[in-house]
Amino acid sequence: MHTHTAVVVEFLVSSEGVAIDAGAGRSKATALHYAVQGGHYECVQVMLQYGADVNSLTVTEEVSEIEQTVVVEDMNL
Repeated sequence: MHTHTAVVVEFLVSSEGVAIDAGAGRSKATALHYAVQGGHYECVQVMLQYGADVNSLTVTEEVSEIEQTVVVEDMNL
């Protein structure tokens, strides 16, 4: 069972064609970055199912892949 937020994320990426890897603001952080930072792990799972790029970097990141891999492993995905 997904949270309401995860259901909305799934609707947006599956039905409305929202660009899952679009970067926002000066940092170019993606929805995946924000979901990971906010601890919204069900949203992270949905985004990964729809092909979110775990290798995307923000302007200030150098090791995003490693950080995200640790989070994904912690989530048992």
